[in-house]
Amino acid sequence: MDKQEALNELKRKREIAYALGGPERVARHRERGHLTARERLDKLLDPGTWRETGLFAQFKTDDGKEYHANKIHGFGKMVLNHAKVFQIIVNQFFQLVLFSK
Repeated sequence: MDKQEALNELKRKREIAYALGGPERVARHRERGHLTARERLDKLLDPGTWRETGLFAQFKTDDGKEYHANKIHGFGKMVLNHAKVFQIIVNQFFQLVLFSK
C-alpha cells in the first residue's frame, strides 16, 4: 500500500466514524429528541478543546460491512471554577473520568 492508498483508507474510515451508523439511525435518534454523541460533546465541552483518540475503532460484520465501534473516546476541557481535563468515553452511557493535575 503506497502513501496515497493509506491516506484514502484513513479518509474512508473517518467517513464511517462520522456517519454515526448512517442517516437512518441518526434520524431515528433525533426523532426521539436525542442529540448525537458528538453533539452532546459540543454542548458539554469548551469550544476547540476536544481531541478524539478512538476515531478508527471499527469492526466488520460477517457480510463485509464496516461500522464504527459506537464509542467515542478522547480528551477535552470543561471550565467550571478552573480548568480541568476530562477523559470522555461516549456510547449509550456517558462517562466522565476526571484527571487531576
